[in-house]
Amino acid sequence: MKIIAILIAANMFFITMTAQADKAIHQHKSLEIKQQSLLPRVALTLVRDETDGLNLTIDIANYVLNS
Repeated sequence: MKIIAILIAANMFFITMTAQADKAIHQHKSLEIKQQSLLPRVALTLVRDETDGLNLTIDIANYVLNS
């Protein structure tokens, strides 16, 4: 009986969240990319460290952060 009550409560929660999300207006205009423009590139590299850690390297090209 508890399982049924939990399933009903979870279902009601997700229905309410979906209904609230549908009310928001979320529209963006299209942005044209010129043929000769350089496309942004992001490359991630993850390497094991000698001291039992990980090193993450982020290589960004043709992209300006916070622009």
